[in-house]
Amino acid sequence: MRCRKPTLTFLIVFLILTFIQTTNAITYHLPKNTTIKNGLKAYFGNTWISTTGTDITITTYFTDNWLNYTCNAGTQQIHNGSKPSKVYFNNVEQIEGETWSYVAETITLTPSGTNVGIAWASDGDGNGYGNGGGEIRYLFESGGSLGFQLDLNKTLVLEITSGVLNSTVHSLKLSTPNGYFYFTAINDTQITITHQNIDQVFVSGDQNKENRIIASGTSITVGAANRIRISWHFLPWSVVDDYFMLGVGLVGIVMLVAGPTWFARTFVSHGLDTDTIEHLGYAMLMIIMGFGFVVVWLWPA
Repeated sequence: MRCRKPTLTFLIVFLILTFIQTTNAITYHLPKNTTIKNGLKAYFGNTWISTTGTDITITTYFTDNWLNYTCNAGTQQIHNGSKPSKVYFNNVEQIEGETWSYVAETITLTPSGTNVGIAWASDGDGNGYGNGGGEIRYLFESGGSLGFQLDLNKTLVLEITSGVLNSTVHSLKLSTPNGYFYFTAINDTQITITHQNIDQVFVSGDQNKENRIIASGTSITVGAANRIRISWHFLPWSVVDDYFMLGVGLVGIVMLVAGPTWFARTFVSHGLDTDTIEHLGYAMLMIIMGFGFVVVWLWPA
């Protein structure tokens, strides 16, 4: 089999470019609950993580600017070239210089709890890890609520029925056709979502569940580190919904009345002859169709 020289040259250039692109765009995706043993330093490209005095288990590796791990005290160091904005031990925010420090692009932590969470602020454009950008925190205890008023009579309320809504990494959009509220939970909590005059409300991320539509009064259970998205959508005004379906219902009512009337008039005029029996069949068909039209009209959307 012959291979033309231009084709061979193209393949060689393609493979070289593919190799260069691959080596320059490495993204590390760690298996869930990756463990680093006591006394080891693990390298991930230019980033490394070390631990002394205890094993650590990484549960979130730089997802949405978060690094989470569990440990049993000891000392850990994370080198990634940027200072974090927040550090938490067992969901309690820590003070720099007391339980953690940042020197020479390396974070040193001496946790007193088992769950460690490290957050980096956005660089302002929503990408990378850096020191820029502010952070918004929402803190609502059991019995509290967070509401959004989208119009005078359009509301969506998050009622905290148990636990604490303690969250960070937020994103919010309010508009007439649609909108959403996104956050990362720090604590376990249960939230009841009620809405009024909003056509569709969707929820995803609670206990890692998929996006689905919910009814007003639905309760969701949120776990620590869950990334929750609550979105809403207003259906556009539709001629079909307001007038066409009304017409369908009226046609059905007319057929329910016209069918028996037509048969009765034929029976009075001709008695029970062949034509009358044929008209009875047509009348029954009109009654069935009319009933179907009325059901379609009255069936809840």
